[in-house]
Amino acid sequence: MHAVSDWGGLHENIYFAAKSLVSRGHIVDVLCTGTRLPDLLLIAGVNVLRYGLDEDSAATARRIAAVDSYDLVYCHPFVAREVGVRVAGILGIPFVASFHGNYLDAYSTWFDRARITTAVSPALVNMLCRETNVSPELVVTMRNGVDDQIFDCRILTLDEKLNISSGTYDVVVLSRLDPDKRLLWDSVFSGMALLAAQHPGRRWRIRVPGDGNGVSEADRLFTEFSRHHDNVEVEWLGWMSMSDVPRILRRSSLVFASGRGAAQGIAAGTPTIATGSQGTFGLQTGRRLDIGLWGNFGGFPIPISPWTDEGDIELVRLFGDYDSYGIEQVRSRARIAPLLRQSRIDLELGSLLEQAVG
Repeated sequence: MHAVSDWGGLHENIYFAAKSLVSRGHIVDVLCTGTRLPDLLLIAGVNVLRYGLDEDSAATARRIAAVDSYDLVYCHPFVAREVGVRVAGILGIPFVASFHGNYLDAYSTWFDRARITTAVSPALVNMLCRETNVSPELVVTMRNGVDDQIFDCRILTLDEKLNISSGTYDVVVLSRLDPDKRLLWDSVFSGMALLAAQHPGRRWRIRVPGDGNGVSEADRLFTEFSRHHDNVEVEWLGWMSMSDVPRILRRSSLVFASGRGAAQGIAAGTPTIATGSQGTFGLQTGRRLDIGLWGNFGGFPIPISPWTDEGDIELVRLFGDYDSYGIEQVRSRARIAPLLRQSRIDLELGSLLEQAVG
C-alpha cells in the first residue's frame, strides 16, 4: 500500500483485512511504508515487506516476486497497484484491486487483468462500471468495517456523556490532520458555531486526536474559532491507539468525521456529521444516513448537499430533546450494523479472495 500519511482509514482497512486473512490460515505479506502499520501487522502475525514504494515499480515488483511463491496479489491504488499488477504478471497469478476514493487510477488500462475489483461504496462501484464499461459482475462493494466490539458496547445517554470533570460536552473530530481535510474542519466550525449559539449555557470541548501535514494550519484555525466562541474550547490529543478511539467516541456527544471514522462514531452510539474530501453529507440520520452509506460518508460527490437548513434544525433539535437524541442513537446504529460489522466484512473479503485464487 501507499498512503499520504502515517495513519488513516486506508491503514486500518489493510490492518483488519490482513489480520482476518491470517486468522483464516493464510500466510500474508504486506508491502507498506511508515512505522505504525508495520508494527501492528507484525503483532498480528503478518509479514511486512519494507521495500520503498518510491523506487521504480518494475524493480520493486521483481524483488517481491523473488521473495516467495505467492498465490494472489491484493493491491490498493496508485503506486501499490502498479507494483501489484507487475508482481501478478511475473508470477502468473491473479490479482484483486481495491478502490477507496473518487479516482480512476487509469482503471480502463488494466481492469481486464484484474480477477475482480472491489470498492468501499456502491457509489464508487457505479462510477467504475460507468467510466470503463466493465461488467458489473467484476466490480463489487467491499465496505470499510467497524470492530464488532464498538457495535456491542452499551450506548450512553446524553446525560451520561456530560464530562463531569471538565463540565463540558465533548465533541470529537476524528481524522488525520492533512490539508485535504479542510472541508471537514469547515463543517466543524459551522456545526459548532450553531450549537454554541443555540445552547449558550453549555460548554463544549472540541477534542482532536491524530496528526498530519496540516496540523499547524488546523491549530491556527481551531484556535481562532475558539477565540470567537466563549463556550468552546479545543483540546489536541495527538496520535491515539486504535483501542483508545472507541472510548472517546462513545463518551462524546457529537462526532465530525469521514469514511471509516464516521462509521465508527455512529457504531459507538454518537450522532455523527460526515464530511469527506468530496463534500458534506451532514448529520447522519434518516435519508442523510442512506446517502452516507451510499458514498462512504463523504467519499463521493453528490449533486446537492444534504447539509441544509433541515440539517441545522435536526442538529439543534437533537441537543434540545433528550428523547430524540436517544432515538437517533439507536436507530442510526441499527441501520449500519448489518452492513458494517467487521466480522461480516472479514467473512466477505476472505471468501472473495479465496474464490479469486480458484
